Amino acid sequence: MYINLNSLTLTNFKGIKNMTVKFGKETNILGDNATGKSTINDAFRWVLFGKNSEDKTDFNMKPLTSEGKPIHNLETEVIVALDVDGIPTTFKRTLKEKWVKPKGQSETVMQGHETTYFYNDVPHTQREYMSKLDAICPESHFKLLTDPSYFPSLPWTKQRELLFGLAGQITDMDIAQGNPVFVALLENIRAKNVTLAAIKKELAAKRIKIKEDLEKIPTRIDELFRSLPSIKNWAFLEKEIADGEAAILEIDNYIIGKTTAQAGVFRANQIIQDRKNKKITRRDEIAFEVKSEAYKVINEAKAAVSNIKYTLAQVNNNRNNLLTENIISKANIEAFNTSLVALRQEWHKIDSETLTFKEYDFCCPTCAREYDSEKYEAIQAAMIAKFNENKVSSKKANELVGVSTASKRDAAQAAIDKNLVKIAEYDERILTLKVQLNTAEDAIPAGEPDITKLLEANTEYQIILKEIDAIVVPDAPELDIEEQKATKVLYQTGIDNAKKLLNDRDTIQKADIRIAELRKQQGTLAQEQADIEKAEFEVADFEKAKIETIESRVNSKFKLVRFKMFDQQINGGEVATCVCTVDGVPYPDLNNAMRINAGMDIINTLSQESNVYAPIFIDNRESVNTLADCQSQIINLRVTLDKQLKVA
Repeated sequence: MYINLNSLTLTNFKGIKNMTVKFGKETNILGDNATGKSTINDAFRWVLFGKNSEDKTDFNMKPLTSEGKPIHNLETEVIVALDVDGIPTTFKRTLKEKWVKPKGQSETVMQGHETTYFYNDVPHTQREYMSKLDAICPESHFKLLTDPSYFPSLPWTKQRELLFGLAGQITDMDIAQGNPVFVALLENIRAKNVTLAAIKKELAAKRIKIKEDLEKIPTRIDELFRSLPSIKNWAFLEKEIADGEAAILEIDNYIIGKTTAQAGVFRANQIIQDRKNKKITRRDEIAFEVKSEAYKVINEAKAAVSNIKYTLAQVNNNRNNLLTENIISKANIEAFNTSLVALRQEWHKIDSETLTFKEYDFCCPTCAREYDSEKYEAIQAAMIAKFNENKVSSKKANELVGVSTASKRDAAQAAIDKNLVKIAEYDERILTLKVQLNTAEDAIPAGEPDITKLLEANTEYQIILKEIDAIVVPDAPELDIEEQKATKVLYQTGIDNAKKLLNDRDTIQKADIRIAELRKQQGTLAQEQADIEKAEFEVADFEKAKIETIESRVNSKFKLVRFKMFDQQINGGEVATCVCTVDGVPYPDLNNAMRINAGMDIINTLSQESNVYAPIFIDNRESVNTLADCQSQIINLRVTLDKQLKVA
């Protein structure tokens, strides 16, 4: 596809009031600095994409006064006439100010801007307009094909992505062909169903983890050595424990003999004590039964009084609750009556309202001109109808609220009447309960029963007392084994001290085993680290081989420039990059002429690959003596001594 720029018409765009520029296969825009050369490029970009030649949207495209302020009430417009594969195509973008007259103000104020879009002189929305442009050439690709400096200005990652697209399809198997190591690597990736990047990330994570574990092992071994106790005479400690345990066994046998003899005496005494305890328990049971029977009549009479008092309190509480409800209901009725009076007053106020017309009701809001009689009458009739409709609606709403309020008032009065009937019932119930309470209180026996006298009259109780006094429990003989116990403690202390020292032997043995385990683990981790580093080298070699293949294929598509796809690091590793060079010189270090020709070489390749040739704007063209051959249309922006812009 060939896109040629036929003409560009600027109206009130930046410093150009009105100008049409016609273009040929190669066109020169000549002039001194600040004569408008860049304005032509800005206008071309703006009419298509709403940006200037620096890819900015917030630039000022409106004409300015000598003080640098925008000139208002002008319409900025740019029309571009293109030839797309022989088909005439025009795009037009206009920008105008929006002025409004706020209510209550005599002067208009600017309320922003409005942009309109035309494709082949037919109005379009912005989305439709951009869709037409994308159908010819998307904006992102258009920049690549029309500005020699655009591709080198992109981030290296984006450049690399675009160049990889030029390389075409290169499979991993193409790279691995003939290399058994690479073939095995791809087979491992296929078996795990992951990507090369995932394998690389996995290896790096494992290597870091193994490195951290390896670094910790020497410290752990050193800590174990530092914590080891000193070596002692283990045989002497074992003999000291055996001798002490034998001595304790002899003491225990002696104590057992003594305590066994005393245990027989204790068992005989316990039988006597158990018999006496049973008598005491029966004594206490009789006393409780006598006391309970004596207080039975008094407790029952007091319980009857308590029940009546509880019922009386409940009835009084229910009666008081109803009285409180009636007080609240009466207050609500007063509020409802007050509300009904206010609603009636509001209804009469609505009913008496009349429609008043204002002078500006019958004038055009834009020009303030009074409407003709026919429109005047129509507006007046509509206003009257709307007023009457609102009046009827307001009265109906008022009446609905009034009906609801009256209903609530009547419900409150009905509740009061119902409560009064219930209160009367409660009053009768209270009188009855008070009579019952007096009767129940009079039925409570006077005084307290004489429990002592009742027990003296109880034959079983008196017999139990005599039996308890008759049972005598003998005193148990004392057991003197304190000296043997003290000796046993001394032996046990010696045994415990010897065992603590023997624990050091176990600690040393466990530490030796743990140190051996750590050293074995250290060797295993070192081998794993070597295996992982080997695998990482294989992945890096594969990536390098792939990049070299892609780099070779990419560079074969350019005549002048070459791209460096990876950098060699000091430690021997490589990192991904993308550096444009000419004869080994990086793009930023080239002179201006060579940078322009490098950009032209890139555009030629991109145009050929996409089969799209678009107009190329070359700034500072005067710095280039010989320009690279190109099939695209060329617009040269040259700095000359001309004080007025010239097109040649």
